[in-house]
Amino acid sequence: SSMYNKIERENDATLALERRLRKLEEELVLLDKQASKGEAALQKVATEHNKAVHESELLDAEINQFVEALPWNLCQTVLQDATLKQSYCALIPHMEKAKAIHKAKGNPSRRGSRRASRAN
Repeated sequence: SSMYNKIERENDATLALERRLRKLEEELVLLDKQASKGEAALQKVATEHNKAVHESELLDAEINQFVEALPWNLCQTVLQDATLKQSYCALIPHMEKAKAIHKAKGNPSRRGSRRASRAN
């Protein structure tokens, strides 16, 4: 009889474990579904982010072209004047970039003035 009791207890314990296992498997299926929804959402966010980055790079390039096309003495005036710097704060970083580019190319107005001073 005690042998049967032992077998029955083992059987009950096994059934309980199987029920828990089925429950866990169901939870796993739900978690998998949630995870794939999450991955899809993440993918969408990543795509939107990349689009935004690309757009901002295009706009940045456009602004830089615009600033580089400005007469250089105008840029210098703005960069040297605190009030103008505040007024045109959005353009200042681009003007700073343009300043570096102008320096790298060699400022044409400076080159011209050197030539003029040699001619004198």
